[in-house]
Amino acid sequence: VILEAELKAYKGILNMKSPIYFALEGPLLEDGVPTTSYVFLEVLNKDSLANKLTQQGFDLNKSDDFQFFQSGDICLGIRNNLAVLISKKEDFDGKKILAQTFDKVKKEVSGGKIDEILSVHGDFVFGTNMSNLYTTSNTDLSDLNEEKQKNLQDLVADAYIQTSISFDNGAAVVETKNLFSEKLKSKLFFKSDASSSILANLGTGKPTLGLSMNIDMKKLQDFMDEYSPNTLKDFAEIMGGEFQMALAMGGDAGLAGLINGQLAGVMVGETNAQEGLSDFNIFLGLGKNGRTLAEGFQGLLSIGMAKVELNKKGLSAFSSLKYIPKSGQKIIVPKGCEVFGKKGITAFMNFEGVDLTSFELEDEQKLIYLIKYITFEMDENGKVYNQWYGKTAIHSNRRFTYEEAQEIIEGKDGDYKEEILTIDKIAKILRNKRLKNGALSIESEEMRFKLNEKGNPAEVIIKTSKDAHKLIEEFMLLANRNVTTFLSKPAKGRDPFPMIYRVHDKPDIEKMGMFAVFIEKFGHKINLQDPSQIAKNLNSLFDEIRGENEFSLIQSMAIRSMAKASYETENIGHYGLAFDYYSHFTSPIRRYADLVVHRILQEELTTKQHRYGSELNEICKRISKNERKASEAERESTKYFQTLFVSEHVGETFAGTISGIADHGIFVRMDENHCEGMVPMMDIPGDRFYFDQDKFRIIGARTHKEYNFGDKVCVSIKQVNPRKRQIDLELVV
Repeated sequence: VILEAELKAYKGILNMKSPIYFALEGPLLEDGVPTTSYVFLEVLNKDSLANKLTQQGFDLNKSDDFQFFQSGDICLGIRNNLAVLISKKEDFDGKKILAQTFDKVKKEVSGGKIDEILSVHGDFVFGTNMSNLYTTSNTDLSDLNEEKQKNLQDLVADAYIQTSISFDNGAAVVETKNLFSEKLKSKLFFKSDASSSILANLGTGKPTLGLSMNIDMKKLQDFMDEYSPNTLKDFAEIMGGEFQMALAMGGDAGLAGLINGQLAGVMVGETNAQEGLSDFNIFLGLGKNGRTLAEGFQGLLSIGMAKVELNKKGLSAFSSLKYIPKSGQKIIVPKGCEVFGKKGITAFMNFEGVDLTSFELEDEQKLIYLIKYITFEMDENGKVYNQWYGKTAIHSNRRFTYEEAQEIIEGKDGDYKEEILTIDKIAKILRNKRLKNGALSIESEEMRFKLNEKGNPAEVIIKTSKDAHKLIEEFMLLANRNVTTFLSKPAKGRDPFPMIYRVHDKPDIEKMGMFAVFIEKFGHKINLQDPSQIAKNLNSLFDEIRGENEFSLIQSMAIRSMAKASYETENIGHYGLAFDYYSHFTSPIRRYADLVVHRILQEELTTKQHRYGSELNEICKRISKNERKASEAERESTKYFQTLFVSEHVGETFAGTISGIADHGIFVRMDENHCEGMVPMMDIPGDRFYFDQDKFRIIGARTHKEYNFGDKVCVSIKQVNPRKRQIDLELVV
C-alpha cells in the first residue's frame, strides 16, 4: 500500500502489474540492516523514466549500455526494460556494482529451490538462503574449528525458508515453508504434541494473538553444545548467579533438565485504553530439575501478575483473574488455527473486530485493512495410520545395492530418487522417535576381506552403517515390532498363545556402577540415579565423546556392562530398542526364530490353531545358544583372516593407534590395514613398564613415560600365528 502511493507518479513508466523483486546481501550491520539491498523493477519506457528522474533533480550518467546515477549510499541504473535500485551502507563505486548486477541478470543464476520460491503465488513472497545467512552472519559460529564450520555449511547447504503473504477479500494469510536439506531436518529440535497439553495450562479466553513452542530440549542442548558451546554460558553470566545455580541444578541434562520445551503465551480480552495492552496468559513447562528456576521466575511474575501457579507441570501466570483456568472452559483459538500448541512452533493473530483506525496513513489509506488470522507450523511426523497382514508377492521394479541408494540419499540423481528420499526421511523420523523414547544409539563397524583367486585376503574393507543401512534397519524394526505387537498384545475375544520374543533386560545397576568407575578414568561421568534414564544418559555420553580416542572402548564396555539380548517365551520388552513388544520376523531364510514367528502369524491369520506349546522354551534356548556360537565364530574368523593378511608383511613397519591396554601388554590397531596385534609388556623398550589400573595407562617405572589409550605409535610386525589367531608387534621408538 505504501509502495503504491510512492510509485503512483510513475504509472505508465514502470509496470505496476509485474512483480517487484528484492534481494538483501549480508553481512548484517550492527543495527540489523543488510550491507547491500537491491530492488528490481520492470520498465515500460526507459526514456520516460530517465526524463522523470531528471525532472526530480537526478543527473543521469551514461555507461556502455546503461544509464545511472549515484547519490550517497543509493544508486540506480536503467538498461532496456530493467531498472535496478541499490542501497549500500559503505563507500562504493555505483557504476561498477550496477555493471556487475546487470551482467548477472543476463545469466541463469537461479535453479532448484530458488525457482520453486520464485514460482510461488502471493502478494509478497520471501526466500531466505540459509547458507548465505550463515556465511555472512557476525556470530560466535565463526569461532568454531574448521571441521565444525564445515559441518554447519553442509547442514545449511541448499536450504531455504519460504514465506508468502496473500490478501484475499480483506483477509491476509501468511504461510511459511522450510525447504531444508535432510541433514538439517535431522538436527531440528521441534516436536509435536497431538494432545495440545499446552492449551490446558493457558487458562481461558478468546485470544487475539498467540505463540507456542514444543521444543525437544535434548536436541536443542546437543545442537548448542556442538555448534555454539558458549551461548548458554554467556547467557547464564548475563542472567546472574540465581540462573547459574538453577542451571547447575539441571544436572547432566543442562538446560533440558530445567525446562521441558513447552512455552506458550496468548493475549486475551480487550486492549487496555490507558496502557495500550491486552491481558495475557503465559505457560512454561518444567523439566525434572526446574523447580528452583521456576521459583525464581515465580517471585518476579508475582509482582505484576494477578495470579501465578507453580505445579509439577510447569509455571503459569495470568495478568487478569478473569482468564484463569476454570472448570469446563478453555482457550478458544480462532478458526483456522486449530494446530495451535500441537506442532513445533505455532502462532496466530486475530484482528477480527479490532478497531484499526490507529493504522491509518496519509490520504486515508490503511496499512492493514483486516487480518482474520495468521498461522504457520514447522514439524515433521512419521505415523502408521493403517496396517494389514497377509501373504504377498513382491514385483521389484529396481534392485539397489546399499551403495547405490546411499549415493542418491547424498544427492546424486538416479532411479526412484523421490521415493528413496521419502522413505529415508521417514526412517530418520522413526529413528529419532526411538532415541527419544529411550533407545540406545550404538554405532558399529564391520571388518570385511576381499579375497583373491586362491581364497586368501587381498584387501581389508571397513564397512560402517550409513543412512541407506539405517533406512532398511528402521523399516525392519518397524515390521518386527508391529508383528510382535499384533500377535502378543491382549485382544478382546482372543486367548494368549505361545510366542517367541527377542528380549533385552534392563541394565544391572551394579555392573553399570563398575562402568561408571571405569569411564571416570577418562574424565567422564554418567548419572545412574534414575534407572529409567540410563539409556538417554548413555546416548548423551556417546554424543559427547564421539570422535574421541576412547569412544570405541567406552561404547564396547557399555555394551559388555549390559544384559545380552536373547530369545524367550516370556516377554520383558527390549531395553536397547525401547520397545515393549519385539521379536525377529523379517529374515526367515537365515534365522530360525523368524521362521517360527512367520508360522505363528500364518496360523493366527487362518486357522487360529497354534502348533507350538511348551517346546518353544527349548527352541528359544537352542537358538540363543547357537547365536552366541555364531558370534564367537565370526570373531574368530575375523582374527584368522587378519593374521593371514599381515603374514605377507612380517618385518614391515606401520603407523598405529593404541586400541587396548592390559596388564600383559598394549594392543595396537594398524592404521593402514585396521588389523590389531599386541606388544607384550616385557618387550616395550626403554624402561620396565607396568599397568596402572587406577588411571588405565601403561607407565615406565623409572622414566614415567606413559602409553595411553588412543596414543599414536609406530610398530613393526614381529611374528604371526594364524592357528592361535595372534599378531605379535614391536614398538618402533
